[in-house]
Amino acid sequence: MSRAAIADALARAGDADVASRWLIDWLDETDSTQRVAATIGARVGPLRGRWLLVATARQEAGRGRGGARWEAAAGEAVLVTLAAELDAPGEQWPLASLVVGAALADAIAARTGTDVRWKWPNDLLVVHEGRWRKLAGCLAERVERPGLSPLWLIGIGLNRDTDGLPEALRRHTVGLRALGPHDASTLESLVAEVAGVVRDAVTAWRASNWRFDPDVHTERLAFRGAHIRCDLGGSEREGVLVGLHVDGALLLADTADGVPRPCLPLAIVGADVEPPWHPPARLRPDPGSGGS
Repeated sequence: MSRAAIADALARAGDADVASRWLIDWLDETDSTQRVAATIGARVGPLRGRWLLVATARQEAGRGRGGARWEAAAGEAVLVTLAAELDAPGEQWPLASLVVGAALADAIAARTGTDVRWKWPNDLLVVHEGRWRKLAGCLAERVERPGLSPLWLIGIGLNRDTDGLPEALRRHTVGLRALGPHDASTLESLVAEVAGVVRDAVTAWRASNWRFDPDVHTERLAFRGAHIRCDLGGSEREGVLVGLHVDGALLLADTADGVPRPCLPLAIVGADVEPPWHPPARLRPDPGSGGS
């Protein structure tokens, strides 16, 4: 893969003028595409409507939510950060991982014919070989730039294959090739597809004046209708996951009275579902999917 190959893939995907819409950087190896994107954003000045795309084949310090480390097989995952100057209110941007996650789930489901779900707030899961497995994840961040508009970053990790991961991680992850055995997509074509999905999702969100529709994003919400446990940081809360609040928080029907109330936990740490699921990465070696 190369910068030119990604540009060609974007053009084949329908971008009429790649140069005016994208600023592309490709790295054979890096510590974190999220860090690189922030550095480039600070250096290049105004993007003037373009999106910045930073992709790599291998990263040594990919980050997930809460500073967790994300792992991916070298050369077998989409590892990309997309960045733009957006006029979203600061309090809305944390919802980007929900908006983008739901859009990616829809796109991958259409591509593979698999029921893809997103686990609040930023992981994509599928049921494969009798258990929930992690396919992808995203990380949304806002970076302040003195004298310039803030830079909005969305880091994406999407597994193409997981054979190169340690056995402990392979048990909890899955790649696109396992969902579609005849899928011979190149990494650059996958990067272009992911970039298009993210940009289209954010563009539509912007057109709605950054309105978050909980009903739309609840359609693929993992564990909806199940009894779950949430880590609140020093305590736990349990209840039935009903859906999403208008501010992106979970709606839990409390065990005591059955009334749905918002819950903004650090993580979902348990769910009474079949097939079984694995605990989140921060409670065991990270079953990462790439990252930023």
